[in-house]
Amino acid sequence: MQPGKNEAEDRRRVTTWHPRALSKAEFHAVLREKRLSLSDAAFLWGVSTATACRLAANPARPAHWLFALAALPRLQATELRALRAERKRLQQSAQVTSRPEAQAAAVPSIELHESIACHALCGLAEEGDADGYLKGMRGIGADVEYLVCFPAGEDWFTSALFDHYFYATGRILAPEERR
Repeated sequence: MQPGKNEAEDRRRVTTWHPRALSKAEFHAVLREKRLSLSDAAFLWGVSTATACRLAANPARPAHWLFALAALPRLQATELRALRAERKRLQQSAQVTSRPEAQAAAVPSIELHESIACHALCGLAEEGDADGYLKGMRGIGADVEYLVCFPAGEDWFTSALFDHYFYATGRILAPEERR
């Protein structure tokens, strides 16, 4: 018996049931086919939108996320409205129960020129857009505001609004990447 021959056979058997790797665009296309947004998927999986965004962007994501993606249902319009209403209700109840100081602390510490992604539709970007960055900050404590820049423009957001619409990816943009 040749060494390594069984390994090759095992790999061939795995590929018959193992999902193929998906690009970020293909990942999002599957969600669109199911009429779901990335935030919807995150809610159904019980992970943050930031985690779902990282999963979508990583073509080397673990296979169990591809199985989870395939298992997501294709919801009808009424089911989708109910899902989004429940997401909104849970989000609002979390905001009501938290103190204002806790809301300000909920925004992660971010740095100037850090890459910003959008997880809720706002005037600058749509859900899933990840081509923004933090252009400026002003204020102190609970009164900090963030200047967010996307291709569509830039605007100031309070800590609470920043947390509602955006999250930082952790990558600092090089000067030539900034608009």
